[in-house]
Amino acid sequence: MNRMLSEYFPGIVQTVVDIDPVIIDIAKKYFFVDCIPNTHLVCSDAKEYVRQSVLKGNTYDFIIVDLSFGRVIPSFVTQKQFLQNLNHLLANQGFLCINYLREKEYKDRGDQFFRTLQSLFPIVTSYEIARNRFYFSSI
Repeated sequence: MNRMLSEYFPGIVQTVVDIDPVIIDIAKKYFFVDCIPNTHLVCSDAKEYVRQSVLKGNTYDFIIVDLSFGRVIPSFVTQKQFLQNLNHLLANQGFLCINYLREKEYKDRGDQFFRTLQSLFPIVTSYEIARNRFYFSSI
């Protein structure tokens, strides 16, 4: 994804956050993410990184949230405070994409999540593909 974004949007600055240093090493070794121009790798808990970024007044044009541990989505991803923080991080006309599970046990939770997003963002859509449901939000 990072390489594709860099190719489609030359000069883009990307920050990739992952809590697991092993995943960051894999991204470097096999996907050469550290060689993509203007791409910064950060080893941090996403929830804390987002909170700190809000405190610093950072803004982003595009935020992708893709957090799961196998078939488990961390509960904070759907919590209003985290979503409000993401909202604060979006630049004017910014865009948020959240990858969520579409599997049977996530159906009701996914529908509730959609309604929560609608309460925080003026524009919310979703797109389902395979076992994933992508939520797109913008301000």
